[in-house]
Amino acid sequence: MKSINISKKAFDKLEELQLPNEVLSSESKLYIYNFRGQQKLVKKLYKTNGEYFATKLYTVAMLDECRENLPDNFVIPDYTLSIGHENVGFTVPKVNGITLSSLLIDVKRDPQEQVDYLKQIGGTIR
Repeated sequence: MKSINISKKAFDKLEELQLPNEVLSSESKLYIYNFRGQQKLVKKLYKTNGEYFATKLYTVAMLDECRENLPDNFVIPDYTLSIGHENVGFTVPKVNGITLSSLLIDVKRDPQEQVDYLKQIGGTIR
């Protein structure tokens, strides 16, 4: 997997992605990043050393390696990211849409419709 290195000064200028209240992010912060004319999200992990970080980078590398075998609707990391040559996370293409949690929390939504969404996700994972 290719890597992007940016300076701390350039990183500090990135805009943080504001997540809906129902979306919890316990492993990272997301930032909007324009890379070669394409909008990406930078996922800067909170833990950037040890076994957790090594496992995360391995998982990202395996997703990249198996990209052609995964469904088109999976958003797969495309670059690892370092800030000042310290590995801190990765980038993913920015996709405009609604989160699953937002979709399921919508109180106006029919419960059967919510079940159908979950079944679609299960089918994709299978």
